[in-house]
Amino acid sequence: MSRFRAALRPLLVAALALAVVLGLARPAQAVVLWHAYRGAEQQALDQVVDDFRRAHPGEVVEVLALPFDAYASKLEAAIPHGHGPDVFLDAHERLVDYLDKGLVTPLGPLDPALFDASALAAVSPKGVPLGAPLALKCLALYLHAGVPTPTSLDALLRTQKLAFEAQSAYGHAPLLHAFAGKILDESGASPRYAFADGPAEQSLAWVLAAVKRGSIPEEASGALVTQLFADKQAGAAISGPWLAAELPRASATAWCRSRPCTRAARRRGPTSPSRRRSSPRTRGAPSSDAPS
Repeated sequence: MSRFRAALRPLLVAALALAVVLGLARPAQAVVLWHAYRGAEQQALDQVVDDFRRAHPGEVVEVLALPFDAYASKLEAAIPHGHGPDVFLDAHERLVDYLDKGLVTPLGPLDPALFDASALAAVSPKGVPLGAPLALKCLALYLHAGVPTPTSLDALLRTQKLAFEAQSAYGHAPLLHAFAGKILDESGASPRYAFADGPAEQSLAWVLAAVKRGSIPEEASGALVTQLFADKQAGAAISGPWLAAELPRASATAWCRSRPCTRAARRRGPTSPSRRRSSPRTRGAPSSDAPS
């Protein structure tokens, strides 16, 4: 947690300070921060906010933790009516949708030397940063102690249930890549939607067959994945580091691998995509118009 806290502190403190200095927070100078962190991540965030409060005793920071599964819908409902946050933490893949709905506004120039180039590009879909990258996160295959190291997911599912968000494009990406599939084919003059191509269809057929066998839960949310794995109703799970933060230290989790594969993948194993957690600047009513 200390490593995450060290990385988060300068970025979040700068965001909170900027909201105060520019006078873009609420009239009472309260900066409202929303997030969906849990476990050790939430503890680190709380410590960073406490550090900011001690360094700026005249400022008020209000923090609200929300369930991740309802997070986007609450942002979309609250910001246009002036009841949303000044600063919020969220995954980068939602930024374009938030921008189209008028929920975020450009953050302003960021020093590229402070950020990974691909992470900065991910939060700059229109060429201008809409948020500041805070963390790079990768999916991994988690196993309980006593579950043999599998040679493939096919072998794993013969004896274990696998919990993951099968309906999520992000959660499905490792399997898509395992079958050499793509969401976008950028080999031509312009990008082409490729999720309906043969390899992508094969990856979906593999998941559908596993769901019908009961090896993979149907329409599992992030919370359900955590519950199934923590309660040992599933011997394996595909999730990110947020799952580890939710598990007790004495958990039986013994092994994880960032490149799960299926025997049907002919060309290569999957490369797990990084989930870049960003803190976009919200735009809406005056009470929610502040940068991160």
